[in-house]
Amino acid sequence: MHFSPEELERYSRQILLPQVGAAGQARLRNASVLVIGAGGLGAPLLGQLAGAGIGQLGIVDPDEVSLSNLHRQTLYSVDDIAHPKVAAAEQRLRQINPLVSVSTWQAQASPEQLASLLGPDSPHSWTVVCDGTDNASARVAISDACLRYGVPLVSGSAQGFSGQLIVFHNQAGSPCYRCLYPEVEEAPVTGCAAAGVMGAVTSVMAGFMALEVYRLIIGTSDSTREPATEIMLWEGLDGSIRRFPLTKVPTCRGPHGRVLKSEA
Repeated sequence: MHFSPEELERYSRQILLPQVGAAGQARLRNASVLVIGAGGLGAPLLGQLAGAGIGQLGIVDPDEVSLSNLHRQTLYSVDDIAHPKVAAAEQRLRQINPLVSVSTWQAQASPEQLASLLGPDSPHSWTVVCDGTDNASARVAISDACLRYGVPLVSGSAQGFSGQLIVFHNQAGSPCYRCLYPEVEEAPVTGCAAAGVMGAVTSVMAGFMALEVYRLIIGTSDSTREPATEIMLWEGLDGSIRRFPLTKVPTCRGPHGRVLKSEA
């Protein structure tokens, strides 16, 4: 593997880590990560991923930057208000790390859009997908698509002073978002606009999401065990972390057993 002098200096503090090293940094450089939702979670997450040297970043978001975003979405500035988030994010990420390639889609995370990005006809091959959306229909569509096409999914959420994190490995027999919330499409969802959120909470959860992305790419997990799916709940007021196992539900309506990449 070869690194330019700029890369060696830029990533020197990561390469020094025995869990990363030159081999791990090369894996980050060769990885492609699709971030869906460039808001409270996605905006700080994108900055982390670009800084770490993820080689290819994709961004999907339909919205424009608003003033109410700026207390937590610090990737943006007042100059970005009324501009598409994907365009503002791309410009800022190129300033953070011009070595990273960025692709954007100003679009909803619809099943059709996800199929075009993740399906067998997509020109992209994503190593990991990150879900930073804040509505039930998008979360279900993203989980279904990642399960169907066998792409690992890092899913985060934040509200108030609390956050939730799940890593769906999407291998044979893996659980999905529907296993956890079987009626999620019919349930009312209260987002940050209605319930509120502390800006620091979104940054913390974005950091947790970034670490899980690095673990998936570099392979710092225990390779002697099958990857387990857990729900991590973080409470910002007391700093507590709780973890609960999640297993596949036999009656789940998700696309289990229809992973197209393994059938090709």
